Amino acid sequence: NANENQGKFWGDSSSNFIKTKSRGSGINVTDFIEEHGGFLKLTMEEYDQAKQSNPNIKLVARTLLEYGENRDGFWTSDKFSKQIHEAIDMAEYKYPRQRGYKLVWLFDHSGCHTAMGDDALVAKRMNLGPGGKQPAMRDTISNGQVQKLVDESGRPIGARALLQKRGVDTKGLKLSLGWYIPKISSTQL
Repeated sequence: NANENQGKFWGDSSSNFIKTKSRGSGINVTDFIEEHGGFLKLTMEEYDQAKQSNPNIKLVARTLLEYGENRDGFWTSDKFSKQIHEAIDMAEYKYPRQRGYKLVWLFDHSGCHTAMGDDALVAKRMNLGPGGKQPAMRDTISNGQVQKLVDESGRPIGARALLQKRGVDTKGLKLSLGWYIPKISSTQL
């Protein structure tokens, strides 16, 4: 950007110079903090032992990203997903359920923290009917039964068919900013 790092500007003595946000490069640091012990990391002994069963395990959960053009790109939901899976592997090794640990993850607000996979179960992504521009979502479980959200050919079934599988009367069901579900009891879901 031709105007970056400018130290002078046109204005009278009552004006303040405010630098605009740069479109240049920078470093993004993301990490996980434990309740006891600071940043999530393994000791060298834990790391060496963990590598025997999981050769991809990381020593530290921290990710450094040099953002900007011709660098590492930008922080995306895919990069966040990769980091959280690596952090979960580390935390599950360090704090195993068999020893009574229960992991709880809290996140501050970021667009990446609400990111979902392409096959995530998101009602707003569904069409009322089959096919179309809706994604093929992964299977779900309702009342202990696996429910497929795609037909035999891999085509998405749509909201109407899913609700019918769950015993909901879909007569009069209309699409309205996502989709509308008639008032139903929780036992029908």
